Amino acid sequence: MRETRRSLYTTATMAEATLLDQIRKVIREEVEAEGKKLAREQSTTRVMLEGRLIKLDDRMKDLEISDSRIEKGQETLELKIEAVHEFNQKAHAEIMDKLADSNEINGKQIKDHENRIRQLEQDHEFPHSH
Repeated sequence: MRETRRSLYTTATMAEATLLDQIRKVIREEVEAEGKKLAREQSTTRVMLEGRLIKLDDRMKDLEISDSRIEKGQETLELKIEAVHEFNQKAHAEIMDKLADSNEINGKQIKDHENRIRQLEQDHEFPHSH
């Protein structure tokens, strides 16, 4: 009977070992399948992210180009504003000079006219209107 028990024990132990091997095999296959699935998902995600990064890089380059154009346009605008300001200052100075000359000429003419009027009044004995 001892022999039978040993034989049964050995058979049970072997059956357990075989069962454990089968369980390990199933688990290993599931882990490998899950690992392959995750690897595919990571690969897809990586490709998608790389595509997004390329698009972002292109957008950044476009923004840099746009920024450069804006800076050049701003510099040009500032130069034009400066040129207009200088032109306006020169024109203002010229106008003021001409006004001063005109006032001087008009002042002389007014004095000449006043003197002529006085002379005419004296010559013709008109009463003095001033």
